[in-house]
Formats: sequence, C-alpha cells, structure tokens
Amino acid sequence: MKKIQPNSIPWFCARNNMGLWTYHRMQREGTGPAVIRVPGGRKVIITDEAEEDWRRANTVKPTEAA
Repeated sequence: MKKIQPNSIPWFCARNNMGLWTYHRMQREGTGPAVIRVPGGRKVIITDEAEEDWRRANTVKPTEAA
C-alpha cells in the first residue's frame, strides 16, 4: 500500500472526507485551499494553516431562528 504524504492532496482529501474529483473541481472553481507548488516538480503542499483558512471560509454558520 502506498503511503500518503502529509499535507498532500490525498491527505487533505482524506482529512476532509472528500474525493480527489471534488478537490480538483473546487480548485477549478477557485474555492479550494491555497497550495504551495514545489518549483521544478509536480509536488503540491497544502499547509495546515491553508487547510484551517479553507475550513473557516467554508463553514456555514447556523442562522438565528426567527
């Protein structure tokens, strides 16, 4: 079994209970987390801070009862 690297796209998806397709759709739409692309390679890093910012931005607050 391939080990998932911390702060990788598969790691982010597993931690947030989503599939890779959903992650890539969010990135295309501009609603995904901020990423760091390692120069000269294909590696993408999603920092813990970027994940937390993404969660805060996408948390729906309950509306007050009328």
